[in-house]
Parts: sequence; structure tokens; C-alpha cells
Amino acid sequence: MQKHHSFVFAFFCATTFAVLCCLAASNNYTGDTGDSITHYMFARYAWVHHALFFNQWAKPLFVLLASPFAQFGFTGIKILNCLLGVLSCFVTYKVAKALNTNNAMLVLPIMFFCPMYFAMLFSGLTEYMFAFFLITAIYLTIKQKYVWALVIISFLPFVRAEGMIVMGVFGLYLLATKRFKYIPLLLVGNVAYSIAGSFYYHDILWVFTKLPYANLHSQYGHGLITDFIHILMYDIEKPVFVLMCLGFLAFLYRHFRKGDMALGKEESILIYDGFALFFIAHSIFWWKGIFSSGGFLMPRVMNAEVPLIAIIALGGLNFVLGFIHKPLLNRAIVVAVVVGIILFPFTNRKNAIVFNKSLFKQTEIEMMDTQVAPYIKANFPDYKKGKVYYAHQYVSLALDIDPFDTAKHGIMHYMFHEKMPPNTPIVWDDWFAPVEEGVHLKDIANDTAFVFCASYEKQDHDRIVKFAVFKKK
Repeated sequence: MQKHHSFVFAFFCATTFAVLCCLAASNNYTGDTGDSITHYMFARYAWVHHALFFNQWAKPLFVLLASPFAQFGFTGIKILNCLLGVLSCFVTYKVAKALNTNNAMLVLPIMFFCPMYFAMLFSGLTEYMFAFFLITAIYLTIKQKYVWALVIISFLPFVRAEGMIVMGVFGLYLLATKRFKYIPLLLVGNVAYSIAGSFYYHDILWVFTKLPYANLHSQYGHGLITDFIHILMYDIEKPVFVLMCLGFLAFLYRHFRKGDMALGKEESILIYDGFALFFIAHSIFWWKGIFSSGGFLMPRVMNAEVPLIAIIALGGLNFVLGFIHKPLLNRAIVVAVVVGIILFPFTNRKNAIVFNKSLFKQTEIEMMDTQVAPYIKANFPDYKKGKVYYAHQYVSLALDIDPFDTAKHGIMHYMFHEKMPPNTPIVWDDWFAPVEEGVHLKDIANDTAFVFCASYEKQDHDRIVKFAVFKKK
């Protein structure tokens, strides 16, 4: 019977993957307009610039595994994330079954109807590979395949920096279960990449010295220590959030009830404690404004923990059902909860990710595709023979420019000092140019070395998106 259920769930996952692939191929949506595109660019051009395979911001293992998919364009890397999302869902189901969790099949609607998790599947972001590796390692641990589990976890920091937190959680698990002999396996990834990258950097400690987040400040500012509660609710929305809170109540009830230590250390430490430590760490980073924490600007970081959230939420649902001894009522509650989880993202809500016809609409991308890029191609037909100066990474996609080729992509804050041929095009945007490059519109407009060519503006919710094109006089 269990094999039959696994087959049915695998069919649901395969069907979901087919639908996701159709959605990925049918639009130009990029998830976000910053890191998503940049991660794709690293993966796409790593075969040309081999040093990109050892870039600590881009994350070396992600670049390595994503690079074959990226050769098929941005759709390729979106399909990779859709595949990882579906595989994560299947392994999450297997974890739930291994933990004897009732209603394990509900992890599918719980995961894919978390609005942020669904929307960011169609991106080049790293959270989905992180989530897949994490839940796979937990499953292998439950199955007592400790060597494979720990080797996977040892490479997790080379997918996302939070892998260091997860390594600590697994280290705690090994200490709690007295499996001390396995602790050195947590160093496999660091040792392997330290040796491999040392041939390029000539520095055996490059995995630490090249960390981009090893700083005690954030260019994005800071906020309240409670902000990540709101961020998490924004990501997964109220139905799943409530179930998750009930799951933690169930965890405390089961864990501390007199005479009942029902949870195994795999579930207790790796899932509940693991999620809690991840959440608390991000809350502190944002509160203190350290390690380049993005806070409200980067709510999608919690997507890395959605498989754990699904298991915890399932625990919350089963906790409530455990107090109801009428099978018919139990089934009615399950159906009502599933319907609520599925329908809630489609409801109109202020400041939320709503599943409607505007879900995949990106004003910046549309403006670039329909206005800015056509203008550059029409008025600078030889732009590929020289440099184009820009900060917005989508320019690389729209104009098919290798952003790592210094003969083709000009860094904006260098243009005031570099010698530029006449008619060199410059694309200024209202976010990445001032925030990432420190170049404001007035800096270019007031410089007599540059000539204004065109500008574009469009309202996008509470923001006016702006692009301006200049050229060297």
C-alpha cells in the first residue's frame, strides 16, 4: 500500500512539473530583477570565464550544477528550479512518511501554494537547490545513511551561505546522538573546494577570505527583530503560517509532555530546531544590519526552508485532528484546510503575492524589452562592437551582452574616469545604478561629457520605474 501511495504521489509531482515547465517557457518572468538574473549570468558564462566556477557570491556548487541548464537560456535555469522544487516536494513526502506523519500527501499543496515559493520557482535563485539538498540530507539521515547525508551538507555553503547554519545544526545532531566519528565529514565540502579553488586564487583559505557576506554591515539597512515574522507570513501566507505555528505548539506539547518523548532527534533537531535556528539567525542579521541581510527586500530567503515548513505545518494539522475522534469530521477538516490553502493565494490582498494575471508581470522587464532595448538596437546598431555601460543586469539579457567581458560591459561608476569612444551608450536605471553603483541621474545629466538621448517612466504599484539612455559626446 505504501508503494502504491508513493507511485500516486510521484504521478502528482510529475504532473506538477509538466505544468511548471509550460509556465516557465511561456513568459519572460525572471522572479526578481537582481540576484535571479545575476545568478543566471554566472551559470551561463562560467563555461567561458572559468573563474566564475569559484566565485563565492555566485556560490560555486550552484554555478557548477546550474551551468548546463543555463546554456539553454533563462528558461533553462527556470526549469532547473522547477525540477528542484518538485524533487524537494517528493523527498519531503518521503520524509513525512518515514516519520509516520499522517496526511503526508498534503505537502504538495502546502509547498506549491506558498505564494513566494511558487512565484520564485521561475527564477535563477539558489534557494531551491539549497532546499533540495537540505531535505535530501535529512531523509538520508533518517534512513541512517549518515556518510551521504553529511557529505551533502558539507557542500551546502557552496549553494547558499546559510549552509554554515545547517552544518551547525547537523553538528549538534551528531553530538546529541553521540555519532562523533562522523563529525569530520562536515568538512569534506570545504576541503574539496579549498583545494580546487587554490589553483586559481593561490590561497588555500579562499573559501573564507573571499566570502562576500563576512561583514558587520548591510547596504540594505536594518529593522526590527520581529520583522521576519511578517516576512515569513508574506512568503507562505496565513493558512500555512497558522498550521506551522500549530506545528510548533504540537512539537512543544509532544516534546515536553511528562513521560512522552515521542519525537526522534532527527525530527526534533534537524527539522524543528533547524528551522528555528535558520529563522532566528536571519532575524538577528536583519535586526543588527549585518552580513548584508536584505530583510523586507529579500523575503525569498525563507524559500530555502519551505520543505521543513511543510512538515511542521503538517504536524500542526495532525495535532488538531488528533483531538477529533470522528473520522468524517476529520476528513471534512482536511478537505477544508486544503481548499483554504489552495484558494487563499487567489484572493485579492493588499501588499501580497496574488495568483492572478499580473503574477508574472514585471514592469522593468517589459520596459526593457519593449522600449529601452529596441531604442539601443535602433540608435546604436554597432553597440556590440564596443562597450555598453549599465548596472541593471537584465540589459545583459535584452542586448545579449556577456556582463563579464570588460570589453563589452562597462561598469557605471567607472565611466566618469575611463576613456570612452563617442556615441558609447549608457543605460541608467532608478535602482541598481544609484544603490549598487552609486550613480544618480543628476551625476550623468550634469556631466557635459554625456548627452541625454531618451527616458522612460512607468508607474508600478507605489514606485515609478525609470530608465534613461545617454551617450558619450
